[in-house]
Amino acid sequence: MIQVEEVSKRFGDLLVLDRVSFSVGDGEFMCICGPTGCGKTTLLRVMAGLIPATMGRVLVDGQPLDPLRHNISFVFQEPSCLPWKTVSGNVRFSLETRSAALRQNLSKADMDERAGRILDFVGLQEFAHYYPHQISAGMKQRVAIARAFVTEPDLLLMDEPFGYLDVQTRYFLEKEILRIWEKLRRTVVFVTHSIEEAVYLSERTMVLTELPARVSATIPVNLPQPRDYDDPSFMDLRRKITDLIKWW
Repeated sequence: MIQVEEVSKRFGDLLVLDRVSFSVGDGEFMCICGPTGCGKTTLLRVMAGLIPATMGRVLVDGQPLDPLRHNISFVFQEPSCLPWKTVSGNVRFSLETRSAALRQNLSKADMDERAGRILDFVGLQEFAHYYPHQISAGMKQRVAIARAFVTEPDLLLMDEPFGYLDVQTRYFLEKEILRIWEKLRRTVVFVTHSIEEAVYLSERTMVLTELPARVSATIPVNLPQPRDYDDPSFMDLRRKITDLIKWW
């Protein structure tokens, strides 16, 4: 269970987040939508412990968030592969970093096995020894997804990870992330500008207001998977969320 309690964030005189409160259930897939520049990325970074809240707190299973104790993974908007490491090396790097932070002693054999297993799961095993410049943008994001899931995170935060991809690749990766999530059942909070993407992926979609960001509404997405963009129920939910954003 993730609880965000009365979180506010200021940068100097600019109030970006204003007493934002919500919770995310264990194993839930939640999307966050809102106007451009409303503070979605800032909220995600506070939840990851990358920046401190000005006020309020984030709890993981009732305990204050501690990145050194809680296993949190973050997938950024921009490609984040290390260019000097292979695909396999990038995934192993995530394990090495997490192992060092938690003072665990994962053996090389353990890391190789876990990296190989997740690469096979995301369909990149045959590219394990390729370097980032040798693979496509979509494959690079699959590497980022593999790197995030390989540590078996308590919480996976994804900040518009498919926003810069072409429509076909984006649709493929949306299906891919759902397949992985349904198999591994990690808690996911996914920021997106695309209302269609939010309805396609999430169990709930939270809508933020413009600055200073507050929670406008949280919309349950009670549609069976796989979802159809042309389904009337899908279009009704998309319209409902769109109307919430239009009012500002």
